[in-house]
Amino acid sequence: MDTPAPTKNVWRWPTLGLWTLFFAAGLLPNETFDGLRMISGVITTRAAINSPWVLPLAQAAFLFYFFHGACHRAGMDPEQSGAKALQTAIVALVAFLPMELSQIPEMRYNPVPQLRLLYFAMAAVKGIAWLYLFTLTIRYHLRGGQVLRALWVFFPSARHPQA
Repeated sequence: MDTPAPTKNVWRWPTLGLWTLFFAAGLLPNETFDGLRMISGVITTRAAINSPWVLPLAQAAFLFYFFHGACHRAGMDPEQSGAKALQTAIVALVAFLPMELSQIPEMRYNPVPQLRLLYFAMAAVKGIAWLYLFTLTIRYHLRGGQVLRALWVFFPSARHPQA
């Protein structure tokens, strides 16, 4: 019995390019926020939103919506879909945390070792969370819903015993 040949999706690579821009904006939300404000010509005193936190919150909400739908399309029940989407959104809040990554080299000269360690640890956790979400998204677009079905759920209320 022959297996059907995988269909070619002409939108796969442009979609991955857009996801790359999405994640690049999330890696540097302060710079993205300032750049968008400069491009749009909005000055600080006339802006409705003056915080770069709007980007991480919006991106986390979008990832929640996207992964909830992707899990549902992969055939998961609503509890599993919601739990996996929620844990992805929580990781996204960490990954898209507004931090001045350009200050990492100067932080080694901070005289308070606890603050220096805290800043480096936060930058490392942010980088690991960002890389995890980026690779999860790329793997989903290249391999499909099986990647999400294999994703482990941290919330005990969403785990079901295997029958």
